[in-house]
Amino acid sequence: MKKLWSQNSEARALIISTLLTVIGVGGTAFLFWFHRYDVPLAVLVGGSVVSLTWLSLYLVRKSNKPHIKIDITLIYIRLVIIAALAILFAVLAYQYKLVIISPIYMVISYLVVSLATMVVYMKKGAGNV
Repeated sequence: MKKLWSQNSEARALIISTLLTVIGVGGTAFLFWFHRYDVPLAVLVGGSVVSLTWLSLYLVRKSNKPHIKIDITLIYIRLVIIAALAILFAVLAYQYKLVIISPIYMVISYLVVSLATMVVYMKKGAGNV
């Protein structure tokens, strides 16, 4: 646990978002037996978007490039991706009766993972106060 908090903020957020995504998919995996594939896949997609964003932020921070504009751009790109995927899967579900991923559960899992990682990202260590 000490090693986690000694990492920089992006690395902590990346680890937590990936862990929450894996736990979320594992926690909803029993729904595969009830033929509700859309819920675990929605958790996987929502959490993956957040994890990939934190991975790209971590790699940008590591490369010593100016990162403020890239941070803001990635936040908007993440929102556009989630909105586009939610609209796409809603249209597929309601117009074509093809349920692949539940758009509601995808947005909920995106929000849960995003909020949890933002709490970890904003948390200051004892040495940073």
